[in-house]
Amino acid sequence: MRALTDLITRSARQLSRGYYTEAETESAIRHVFGVDSALVADRTYFVVESDGVMVGCGGWSRRRTLYGGDQRPVGPQELLDPALDAARIRAFFVAPEAARKGVGRCLFDACLTAAAEAGFQWVELMATLPGVPFYAALGCDAVEQVTDMLPDGVALRFVRMRRQLSTHGGHMLEKLALELLSSVDEAAATLRAVSEESAAAKPTPDVWSVKEIVGHLIDSAANNHQRFVRAQHVPRFEFPGYEQNLWVGSQDYQSCSWRELVDFWVLYNRHLAHVVRRVPVAALDISCRIGEEESVTLSFLIEDYLRHLRHHVSQIAERRPDR
Repeated sequence: MRALTDLITRSARQLSRGYYTEAETESAIRHVFGVDSALVADRTYFVVESDGVMVGCGGWSRRRTLYGGDQRPVGPQELLDPALDAARIRAFFVAPEAARKGVGRCLFDACLTAAAEAGFQWVELMATLPGVPFYAALGCDAVEQVTDMLPDGVALRFVRMRRQLSTHGGHMLEKLALELLSSVDEAAATLRAVSEESAAAKPTPDVWSVKEIVGHLIDSAANNHQRFVRAQHVPRFEFPGYEQNLWVGSQDYQSCSWRELVDFWVLYNRHLAHVVRRVPVAALDISCRIGEEESVTLSFLIEDYLRHLRHHVSQIAERRPDR
């Protein structure tokens, strides 16, 4: 428990800057942020470790308590009814040095999967202000703004949020969306460490530079964006292919700002994850033919997009730019 408490305190103090005042953060650590031993006892609280060090914690609950640690739980401990109530997402904290590296997404995915397996159709949470953008990116909608008057007189602001869980084909789409976000966020940290010079270096005149590989991934995102949306609205979808080298060359990715290319690729894929989440399950089996290729399903196109992205990210890693 001591390791969890230390992680929660470090996370709150550093990642709350710019959202809460120092006085608000310290009050929250005393009265709100902390371990809820009921989650641990219920075996619904997870941790992420890196090289044996705990870098994230978070869980879900089948109990009515919405937030708060052992020092001040908010809401009774009675069990929820999966058919009527939303499962709770509880006590997410990430070590400052592990922020924006996919730790929170990993925890959230594990919680959604477990809650769905327990029969819940919705999840609900009380987000801290720094947590609101994170949960919104994962498909949660704001329900109401809440102010909690703490015992020492500090008014702490939260946002209550909800999200519907996917089932059957929808669960597959949710899993793919989360895997896409995780893959892109992990790759982005590495790509942003590459210099402009290294990104533009070509092993041979006929081999793409790292800039051009990312440019190709942007082209792939643009084409698949069209496919994912258009295919939903026709009984049989046909769409032209594209000549990869022609697209890369005609757009002269070599002369583009490396940082801007990476940022655009990240943002485009975050939007594609949003698009994937909202593909109707009934559309997954629509027949799609791209260029002269054999027909496949829309479901295959979405899965193949992620495989293709990971292939080129691995290709970049094998180049070991700036190493």
